Amino acid sequence: MHKLIGMRNVLIHGYAQVNNLTVWRTATQHLDDVLSVVEALLAATEQPDPPA
Repeated sequence: MHKLIGMRNVLIHGYAQVNNLTVWRTATQHLDDVLSVVEALLAATEQPDPPA
């Protein structure tokens, strides 16, 4: 998860430092890993539905 956060920070704040090859490899070869982290983060932040 820390690598994903670090990559996000570089993409948002370090435009000149973005390595296009790293972004491409992440999107094409490691997308399943990224999705797993995002799903875990979303599950951890979900609020239960209030009682009706």
